[in-house]
Amino acid sequence: MEIRGIDISEYQTDIDFSQVRAAGIGFVMIRTGYGAGYEDKALRAHVAGASGAGLPYGFYHYSYALTSAEAEAEAEFALGLVKDFKPTMPFAYDVEDASQKGLSPEELSAVADAFLSRVARAGFYPMLYSYLRRLADGFTGQLLEKYDVWLAQWASAPDFDGDFGMWQYSASGRVPGIAAAVDLDVAYRDYPALIAGMEPPEPVPETDNIPDSYAKAAVEKAVARKILLGDNRGDLMLHSPLSRQDFCVLADRLGLLDG
Repeated sequence: MEIRGIDISEYQTDIDFSQVRAAGIGFVMIRTGYGAGYEDKALRAHVAGASGAGLPYGFYHYSYALTSAEAEAEAEFALGLVKDFKPTMPFAYDVEDASQKGLSPEELSAVADAFLSRVARAGFYPMLYSYLRRLADGFTGQLLEKYDVWLAQWASAPDFDGDFGMWQYSASGRVPGIAAAVDLDVAYRDYPALIAGMEPPEPVPETDNIPDSYAKAAVEKAVARKILLGDNRGDLMLHSPLSRQDFCVLADRLGLLDG
């Protein structure tokens, strides 16, 4: 199957989504923003427009992360932006920035996995976006097997050797209802059907569900001393498992790594 689509950001405004749909566009990928602090100015308008026209939509978030911790921060920020939305297309991580070229395939894969595994735990369908050369030699085979790939290759036909579920084939498309040039895509899978069949994420325990008064007091002290920090929505994630990376961060905050 092949479904025509577009991806949009604040560079495409005043879109008539009814015309877009009438032109044969079957889905829209909407930019949430970039990094761990910038929200795309048109995010909410684009979601409202696509929803109003009955167009399936998904998201993509542009990355500047150089470490897994930075990718996790980007994921928490992006999830905060879309917490009120119910997309029926994937949530893609856009990994193409020049600043990431110095990372090894293992390092870059760890960055991508940190973001994508987090959005998957939040109940979204994760997808990796990048251009042909970086997909060919910038990631490990294990990562490319773990997640669906959205290939960016502006050509008449794709020639990526790996598997991919979406292809961005032009950055200068013209679609009725959009005055500016727009990226053109094609999806080879029925993502709305795949997403509809996904298991719902496990509920996150309430942050005030602390077993006793001593633990509650200890948490309050840790927050006051900034030893324990929540995500951008204020969730302290008290029942999350402590990874080795988390332990190192905690040890550093306690001053155990100094000297």
